[in-house]
Amino acid sequence: MNYDRSFGITSYPHECTLQVPNLLQNPTNSALRPLCQNLSWLPLQMGKRYNLRSAEVYMVCKWCGLETTNPQVCDWCKRHPLGENPELTLYREAELARKQREALVSTLLPRIEQLLDAYASDGLLTFEEEAQILAIVQHHNLTPQELSPILPKWNKLRLLRDILLGFLPQQNENVPIFLKSEEVCHWVTPSRLYEERTKRVYYGAGPGISVRIAKGVRVYLSGGYRTSIPVYEMAELDSGILVITSKRLVFLGSRRTLEKPLKNIVSIQPYSDGIQVHFSNRQKAAGFVVNDADLVAAILHQACQFLDVPRLFRLTVLFPGGMSQEVVVPSYGLAIGRSRENDLVINEPTVSNSHARIAIENNQLVLYDLNSSNGTWVNGRRIVRAVLKPSDVLQIGSVIIKVK
Repeated sequence: MNYDRSFGITSYPHECTLQVPNLLQNPTNSALRPLCQNLSWLPLQMGKRYNLRSAEVYMVCKWCGLETTNPQVCDWCKRHPLGENPELTLYREAELARKQREALVSTLLPRIEQLLDAYASDGLLTFEEEAQILAIVQHHNLTPQELSPILPKWNKLRLLRDILLGFLPQQNENVPIFLKSEEVCHWVTPSRLYEERTKRVYYGAGPGISVRIAKGVRVYLSGGYRTSIPVYEMAELDSGILVITSKRLVFLGSRRTLEKPLKNIVSIQPYSDGIQVHFSNRQKAAGFVVNDADLVAAILHQACQFLDVPRLFRLTVLFPGGMSQEVVVPSYGLAIGRSRENDLVINEPTVSNSHARIAIENNQLVLYDLNSSNGTWVNGRRIVRAVLKPSDVLQIGSVIIKVK
């Protein structure tokens, strides 16, 4: 046999090579121990190379890399862990469990992210779809630290769902503007202000030269036919901070400041990298390049919807399994049903596609049943139309809705 003092046994003359890693360099342990353990069942013949799995199925030890009949760790590594230290054996087992956990998490995270992308393809992550993802998380006891790579996307979809349901975020700290009476800051984000500019591009013959003969008199020489076409482009005016409140849209930059009441907003055009806002009595629209343009567009749209609606009509929705959500009834009402076109989607077979609708009439909440199959219940009584009061309890399918 040939020996290497640094790596133990490295070669065998009968065309069989065994590798002993640096883990066994402890001088108190002989490098022949793992070899003798394996040579007890290894039949060697001159000039032949044997497949170690030909007679029996063997596995590879996670620590020394040798063939073993035991799962995960061989008997020699358990009995002789660098000086026969029992604590080191427990440490190795813990490291093996940690590696197995990391392999499980690395397999589950792409699957959960694919589910989030699939569920959000229609622009909304419903509570039923989120419950399926939560079932996977709870079944495997995934921690927030393990979910950290996908939590930003998950939280964004949750926030977007809350915004579309009427629950706008509120920011009370680090607001860069002075708020007016009964004004609430909803969103603050870095932004760049753009404006559409028009310039003319000329093509054709050259313009030639002009010679001044007298005051107000010029002669053009060597000129030819020339025409021009208008070209529109977005010109960056300034970079700063965009603030959305319950009453105003404010841009604060180093050179430009733009402040517009929400009632002057005519339309909002979302893009992948920003939004374009059209104001009344303003010829050119303002463009804002922001991060998370879909969130900014949804917040601004909902803030305009709630501009003239008193924030008194709030509902608490209790879903099966303990999940709850607070919903603000928008000015156009709240549609409830199994279809995805509704504002509040309840995916249950006992709920009709268009089950019920909550409207705001004369500063009151009015509930209408839309000829549903199993009916709409208020305080245990089936209704067709009912004026809702605070503390009333609605039941649609297995979902409970409380009026605040």
